[in-house]
This record gives sequence, structure tokens and C-alpha cells, in this order.
Amino acid sequence: MIDKKIQQSQVDKLNFQVRNKACFAAKFGSIWLLMSFGIEFWVAIALYRLVYPN
Repeated sequence: MIDKKIQQSQVDKLNFQVRNKACFAAKFGSIWLLMSFGIEFWVAIALYRLVYPN
């Protein structure tokens, strides 16, 4: 019975760590996507200005 409880708490800790890492990865991934899209967006605008100067 005690072994079962210890095992369960270890599993809970592991699940918590995995969830934290997943949350961090999701945040980091979305920020990275925004950054990369943002850079491509600015490069596209710069190229557009070079090709079509008003």
C-alpha cells in the first residue's frame, strides 16, 4: 500500500514536469513562430520597397 502511494506520487511529479515542459515548449514555439513570421514580413516589405520605390 505504501509502495503504491510512493509510486503514485512519483508519477504525479513526472506528469507535472512533463506538463510544465509542454507548456514551456508551446509558449516558446508560438513566440518563435511569431518572430520568424515577423522577420519574413519585414524582409518582404523591404524587398517590396526596393522593387517598387514610390
